[in-house]
Amino acid sequence: MTESESMRGDDFPLVFSKKLENIAIQFIKKENKTWLTSSAIANGLQIDRTNVNQIFHNNEQLLEPYSAVMKLITPQGTHQNTRVFDKTGFIGICMRSNSPKALPFQQWVLKIVDHVEKKGYYIEKTKDMNPIDWALQQIEVLHTMATAQKDQERKLESIEQDVKELQEKDKYIYITPQTRKKLRDEVHRIALEYFNGNHREIWAPLKRKYGINSYHELTEEDAQYELKRLENKCPKKF
Repeated sequence: MTESESMRGDDFPLVFSKKLENIAIQFIKKENKTWLTSSAIANGLQIDRTNVNQIFHNNEQLLEPYSAVMKLITPQGTHQNTRVFDKTGFIGICMRSNSPKALPFQQWVLKIVDHVEKKGYYIEKTKDMNPIDWALQQIEVLHTMATAQKDQERKLESIEQDVKELQEKDKYIYITPQTRKKLRDEVHRIALEYFNGNHREIWAPLKRKYGINSYHELTEEDAQYELKRLENKCPKKF
């Protein structure tokens, strides 16, 4: 049995994989409940994911209380909203599937889910496994989970830091729609009041000053500066 464990931190679920007939099935554990995505259910039933989604939509009123939308981290490191089903929702999907794999897959999943929700993890014990190997395998799984948790926490922190840096950078690089509108309105007001509606008398000096072709190319910082200048300085000095 191959283990693949990954932790999403306090606000993110524990994601782990188990293999059924060499097919990896992904489970999600969060707040003492275990969930499966529509993709995981489709893999286990050996049907297309669209069929699982269709079963859900055809029975949405019944299955909605047993489903949720979780924000998961993809292998590419991005956040993705994903619909997941708890044990009851999973059973509901299987019962409405025509797949011949439905019953054995359901039995296999429920055995894992019940054990995970009771013990926190699941390891399939084979008949030829001695007590020492059994104990060592449990230790290995717990160690893998702890290591993966640290790795995912670092990965999440890195993503959050990148987002913060981009947000901070945007404040100074890109003129916001709100500032753009204020600047345009102020130029229009001054043009009507002092230059017979000729906006070019104001825009032309600004473009020369910053070496741009359009006021859309102004940074937020420069746009804020010019907006204050327009509001406070005599327009005849343009």
